[in-house]
Amino acid sequence: MIIPDPLPAVWPTAVRYILPWALILVLTRLSQQANTRPVRLVVGALTLASARCWLGGVQFKDPFWYWFNHLLSLGLAAILLVVPRLCLLSDPYLPSRKMDHPVLCFLFHPLGQDFQPIPPFFQPARPKPTRSGKPFTNREHLFRSLRGFALMALILGYVRSYVPTLWTTDESVRFSIFEKLSRPSPLLPAGTPAWVEGWLGGIALGGFVICFLDAGYHTYAFMRGAQGEPGWGRITRSAWAATSIHSFWTTHWHPLLSTFTQFYTALLIPSRLPSSIKNVARSLIAFAITALTHDPSILPSATVNPHPSILGGGVTKFMLLQSLGLGLEYMFRAITGKRVGGFLGWIWAMGFLGWTARWAVQGFVDYGLVRGMALLGQKCVFRLSILSQLSSA
Repeated sequence: MIIPDPLPAVWPTAVRYILPWALILVLTRLSQQANTRPVRLVVGALTLASARCWLGGVQFKDPFWYWFNHLLSLGLAAILLVVPRLCLLSDPYLPSRKMDHPVLCFLFHPLGQDFQPIPPFFQPARPKPTRSGKPFTNREHLFRSLRGFALMALILGYVRSYVPTLWTTDESVRFSIFEKLSRPSPLLPAGTPAWVEGWLGGIALGGFVICFLDAGYHTYAFMRGAQGEPGWGRITRSAWAATSIHSFWTTHWHPLLSTFTQFYTALLIPSRLPSSIKNVARSLIAFAITALTHDPSILPSATVNPHPSILGGGVTKFMLLQSLGLGLEYMFRAITGKRVGGFLGWIWAMGFLGWTARWAVQGFVDYGLVRGMALLGQKCVFRLSILSQLSSA
């Protein structure tokens, strides 16, 4: 059986831990659609109250990093929200539309996913359209969103049934991620090497992360598409369809290597350098900035370790490995003259992302998988509740 019995924890897990994400996303979007500030305040308060009831409170070992996250993210957001000249710039993806929704994107990245501090003298090019040339319809976005949440519920239900140590917050029973993933699994025959179980377990956790990103993207796209923004579907495509590491970080899920780093690349990298060196430098800059804004602040690993290290965190390792993966793809192209892609490229991309995702979720595992997700959700909702009041009514 692909999903072994018993599965009594699947639906309780979905109701308790997955559906509230969709509710909070919808409430946050409603707060952006409200025409009057009182309505926005009421919806924002309802969103925050729902999150607090869902989370039940989270204990923090190091409150400094918790508040550092909020101050950093809100500070970066305030710059974009209070400087009129930046807010009047056209959307890099949809030049015909002004940046009138700069808030919800902060759910996924503190610097904003589609709202970049690009000066007037530097305007990025529009991303390449999908192969079919047609954006996803709202119905397709909704279906893929529900599919992602359902897969998350199945994975969490399975982990909850067979790997109970992942759900504890007691330091005396916490193990490393490799020890946890090496527990006997009913899916594998007896005598399976521990490194095989650990690698497959890392792939499973990586699949959970991709499901989370995919569901979040399609939920966001569905809500924006319902507002009459048909071009949104061309920005990125499903994370599951990426056939290389490069395509995953450019046209699938997150345009990290396209618009996000163009401004920083223009400032930091000399234009006379060869394109191959600029490609490597651009990826290093992109992943370094992402690690800096995520590792010491967003992930709950900072609350587990009383003395967190910015350079030694799980996200930093994950991002450095992404740079390594891109370097291998650049090397493959230089040797063979062909880009990584196709079915073999898909296997490579999903395997590499799944294998490296174990470091990205290490903080969640150490803290307790569900409580770690709850901590991230609390931070996102707190930030969104504040930003929704700062943006224009």
